[in-house]
Amino acid sequence: MTKVFCLYRVSTKSQVDYVDTDTHSEEDIPVQRIDCHQFCDQKQWTIVREFQEAAVSAYFTPTFGREAIQQILAAAMNHEFDVLLVFTLDRLSRRDYEFPMLIEQMTENGISVWSVKDGECSYRTPTDRLLVYLAG
Repeated sequence: MTKVFCLYRVSTKSQVDYVDTDTHSEEDIPVQRIDCHQFCDQKQWTIVREFQEAAVSAYFTPTFGREAIQQILAAAMNHEFDVLLVFTLDRLSRRDYEFPMLIEQMTENGISVWSVKDGECSYRTPTDRLLVYLAG
């Protein structure tokens, strides 16, 4: 079984949907969540945890200062999952110098980074590393 962590992020409150429950209203990012679920279904991967960052700018907020990224990195070091899945790679970071460091840390801990729209983001070969820096 391939265990997947999913990360959904939008930059502004206007991009967030709200779902009413019996007791309160919850923030939701349905397009990214639905597409990630469909992607996992096609690959027969199992989502074991989902992270949602509503109104978090990946440009103005340092990548490694975001709570979700910190939790994902801690879980990666403990080998709690196999794949980190995002809707698009820019959901991870919009800081060109931090994006490669994040991908490198995931790879060093045996985690594959995937995007629904962009495919796998590998960091194993020199060509992979160059493409990650260009993507960043």
